[in-house]
Amino acid sequence: MAKAKKSLTGGKGEEGLPTDTYRSTNKVSVDRTKKTEELKSELDFIRQLKANPSIINEKATRRVGVPDPDRLLGTRGNLTYQQYRDEEYQPNAEKLNKIVSKYGIKNGTMD
Repeated sequence: MAKAKKSLTGGKGEEGLPTDTYRSTNKVSVDRTKKTEELKSELDFIRQLKANPSIINEKATRRVGVPDPDRLLGTRGNLTYQQYRDEEYQPNAEKLNKIVSKYGIKNGTMD
């Protein structure tokens, strides 16, 4: 027992001191309701996609660029105005790609 205690404390024999073999860490708490809601929404999205695969091709428009069009960009005399530009994208395809990369799904299975 004394030999095990010495090996855990780095051979010094004093308890409670951090050593190379053992170091205490802070407890991490997880908001279970948030995680559960996130998993449920992902599962509902996959069910909708399974029932109607054509929703993956739906397109939407989003505005990208600087939020303030009057903001000057650049330095040392090369000042320019950056405007918004509208971009067409597929929100459902992006959401599916995030889910696939998050859980490591390959060919419909998780490996």
